Amino acid sequence: MIDVDYTGSAMLRAGIERLRKHGITLVICEVQDEVKAELDKDGLTELIGTRNFYGDIDDVLEAFRQRSQGPERTS
Repeated sequence: MIDVDYTGSAMLRAGIERLRKHGITLVICEVQDEVKAELDKDGLTELIGTRNFYGDIDDVLEAFRQRSQGPERTS
């Protein structure tokens, strides 16, 4: 993605909210500076969560591994 216009921003916002309703977290990697600036301006960075932005796919996989190895959950 090299640009986010109004329609793209609205669609992304709707998609994020829909994913959240299903307990799914969106993560994003390799975002170009111009696109990140648009996401910031439109409030999408805050909605997505700054901790869900990564430099590349290897960073995403490492974060997933670390989160998966967190404290054991009890049901």
